[in-house]
Amino acid sequence: MRLKEVLEEKHKKAKVLAQEIGADEPMISKFVNYKCLPIPVQMEKICESLDCQISDIYQDEEIYYKQAHKKPTKKATQKAELLDFYNLCVRLPRDACKWLARENLKKLGYKDLSDWIRDCYRQLLEKIKKDCSDANENSPAK
Repeated sequence: MRLKEVLEEKHKKAKVLAQEIGADEPMISKFVNYKCLPIPVQMEKICESLDCQISDIYQDEEIYYKQAHKKPTKKATQKAELLDFYNLCVRLPRDACKWLARENLKKLGYKDLSDWIRDCYRQLLEKIKKDCSDANENSPAK
């Protein structure tokens, strides 16, 4: 990850970048220190502000950003919707490879690793929604 270097090359401070992309300085610090990744819209603004490409900031093995077209359903005859997504690389323990092998995932009912990750993401969203609704139910009435 080279965001810090690109900022230095462009003689731009993180505070200025934050203002230009509509973020706060702590968020830019998280990007610079590789604590989190910008969402696609932020990434586009960062690249525009720094007059660079995503590949100038992230190596191919770190992140791959792509826009894809979602095909309209039979009910919806509108134009294909443009979707933003990241294809991320993560470091896992060495033995994770054998546990996440396709044959193991298939035994659990998943087509492949992407299918398993999408399911994990869906479960995470459900848990967040449930936890938020539980917190609202348990909060004192006003």
